Amino acid sequence: MQAHKDQKYIKALCNNNTALIKEIYHKCAAKCEGYVKRNSGSEIEAADVFQEAIVDVYLKCKELILTVPICAYLSTLYKRKWINKLNRRKNLVRILSAIGYILEPSDTQKFESTEATMENIVNECFKQLNNKCQDVLNMYIKGMTGEEIANKLGIKRNNVFKQKFDCLDRLKTLCEQHPDFKNLMQ
Repeated sequence: MQAHKDQKYIKALCNNNTALIKEIYHKCAAKCEGYVKRNSGSEIEAADVFQEAIVDVYLKCKELILTVPICAYLSTLYKRKWINKLNRRKNLVRILSAIGYILEPSDTQKFESTEATMENIVNECFKQLNNKCQDVLNMYIKGMTGEEIANKLGIKRNNVFKQKFDCLDRLKTLCEQHPDFKNLMQ
């Protein structure tokens, strides 16, 4: 397979060619920003996602053979990364609302900082739950119905709701006891 003419940008990343790397940003970053902004993101988040895509390319630059324009290749990377971030955000919001907390996105920068801290707290506390609670809540986060969870775990549907409630209650208690959580809620 023939390398695309934009392979020069891959080589530029490998060789730390600043001029061509700036050209990548000039050619492609605005498209990423537009995509992220159209999909509930900010300029800062777009810059972060684009940088992550560039890093991914850099990490593979020695073996990567580009067969499409650099912007098209980066587009697939940053779109996937942004969708994954939105899914993580949706899961966090779903868990937080289930335990009775809502993050208000009034100030974007403060919201992003609070969101990241809250995500870390929830993840730490989630790991403290027993395996059964983790399984039930993971299935709940994925949007599985009570019946689907019951079938997967081999239990009665009514027990799923009780377990979900108990697990969310335990997660809420763990979060409320976390020192960083107390600071966030002041």
